[in-house]
Amino acid sequence: MNTWRKSLILPALWGMDLSWLYAWAAVIMLAGFGMPFSQASALLPAVSATVLTLFIRHRGWRNYQIVGVHALGLILACAAVIHDLEQPASPFYHFSWLLEFPATPKTPGHWLLLAAALFWSIVFWIAGTRLALIPRDHITISNHFDLGVISLVLLHLFEMLLAVKGGITLVGLSLPRVLFAFFIFSVLAFCLARCRGDGKSDFIVGFRGIGVVVSFMTALLLLGSGVTALFLPFLTVAAETGVAVLKTITAPAGNLIVNILSFFFGRGKLLSDQAGSQTTRNPGLQEVSFQQAEGWQALLQQILLYLTAGLGVVAVVMLFILLVWQTGWWLSQKTGKGRPGSSPWQMFRELIGAVLAAVAALIGKLQVTSRRPPDPVQLYLALTAWGGSSGLAFIPSETPRQYGERLSKRFPALREEFLLIIAVHDRAVYGERLEPSGQLQSARLACRRLHSFRLWPIRLKTLLFF
Repeated sequence: MNTWRKSLILPALWGMDLSWLYAWAAVIMLAGFGMPFSQASALLPAVSATVLTLFIRHRGWRNYQIVGVHALGLILACAAVIHDLEQPASPFYHFSWLLEFPATPKTPGHWLLLAAALFWSIVFWIAGTRLALIPRDHITISNHFDLGVISLVLLHLFEMLLAVKGGITLVGLSLPRVLFAFFIFSVLAFCLARCRGDGKSDFIVGFRGIGVVVSFMTALLLLGSGVTALFLPFLTVAAETGVAVLKTITAPAGNLIVNILSFFFGRGKLLSDQAGSQTTRNPGLQEVSFQQAEGWQALLQQILLYLTAGLGVVAVVMLFILLVWQTGWWLSQKTGKGRPGSSPWQMFRELIGAVLAAVAALIGKLQVTSRRPPDPVQLYLALTAWGGSSGLAFIPSETPRQYGERLSKRFPALREEFLLIIAVHDRAVYGERLEPSGQLQSARLACRRLHSFRLWPIRLKTLLFF
């Protein structure tokens, strides 16, 4: 399996496990203590454990060093979770809240809440560490998928039991959204792990660029949709905060921008004022109101919104990962005359260049193919495909001329087109003669006439009743 495929399987597996783990944590905390387990408290231990494990793996460290680093990271992650529960308004790095924490009186129920939060922090840390160490193959993904499905089904039954027996309705948690995110991450993981062997796969000439572009777009769409569905509340809060900060920053420049736009588009404003005055003078004109989308239009809007937001989130996350990776690479370089290795930014530029080159090569091949005269063999294959879709499939034991006679008996009005295509094919294949471009163009036009809309009724009749 390719290295890039294994690298993409890790976030897909991480999303699968985090979906059902966070769902269980949120339901238990909401049902037992009346407050959900925040997504930031779930993300911090899981991401920290995964990144830390990947960083110290295969470095030849001793066991006590690895245990010490993990213990320090776990302590910091648990402290961040406690800070999020106790004093989320104060900054974490001040540590003043840590001095006030023991002095604040707490009830037994509050201590139980803190213990449950620490328990889930340790669970997410162990899950993140385990994900970085497990093999990334098809069997592992299947096992994680089975475990996730069983966990989500049991969670749904537990929620129904709470609603029926205990009269407890969980508000603020969308299990269908978590289930959707789990299946999106599962589809991405299974698609990436479909090649289990080490054999080399070859692309058909002219289709390598299509495979690269389609694979890249599909991975982005699936990953973005899963991330958006799973972290929608967290992303909503972040978006509202970003809009508020943007309004505060851009407020001084608002008047300047309005004046510039008024200077360039003053004529449009004048026309709109004139139109408004005409509307006032003509009372017969009705005011146009926009109708809100309903039904499938609303569903389509939601899907497009999720996809667009997912692409934006994936782009921001990829940029952040690239910056962190570049910074880590720069910090890990040794000073001296030694030649440094390839930087992540250079690798990213090479990847973008390869994708753009593949797209340019694909466009160039399509343009050359459109200018090149048609191939007689391709025209004959198109004729056999047309006959198969019309109810007269090609029999391997018959010659092209016999097949043409059989088509002519069923479609006598197209006899000249059949014979022209077959004659060009026979002279090119059996006679090894190159036809003039005019003859090939006539055969191509004959092949296009076979796909006319006027022939659909008789083709459908032949396909269904003969």
